[in-house]
Amino acid sequence: MNRRGGAFRFTVVSVLAVLALTGFSSGRGHGGVHKGDSEGGGGCSSSGQDHDGSSSSSGGAGGGSGRSHLRDAEAELVSCATTAEPYAVVEVTNPNAHGGTFRVRVDFTDDGTHRTLDSAYRDVTLSAAETRTVEVPFDGSPAALDHCEVAPEAAPVS
Repeated sequence: MNRRGGAFRFTVVSVLAVLALTGFSSGRGHGGVHKGDSEGGGGCSSSGQDHDGSSSSSGGAGGGSGRSHLRDAEAELVSCATTAEPYAVVEVTNPNAHGGTFRVRVDFTDDGTHRTLDSAYRDVTLSAAETRTVEVPFDGSPAALDHCEVAPEAAPVS
């Protein structure tokens, strides 16, 4: 009888050790999230593990909306500022699946030394995959202006 009781006790201790190592909880304790509940941790028996190489993630922060991770919009110069039209025309394309606001930058340079006379910015709000032309004003003297250069990426405005 004593021998059988020792074997039983050894089996119970072994089972408890295996359960503890694989992330299972006895239900007692401090509450909260336990490994295996939603964090995907634990040992080989964890249901959150990815054994076949496919992704089992449910998305990013805030329900996976993706709005906080917008890629830069693409900006391309259409025309430079002139005396008749003192603004550069820029075509801006949002490559994202969500709308957002992007900041376009244009540098206006002089006709002699090609130094920057003015840098101007324009914020534009675009829907998903939308392309639009915007006017970026030049506040200097158009007579001294020789060249407009647009930054090719328009960063999302937070």
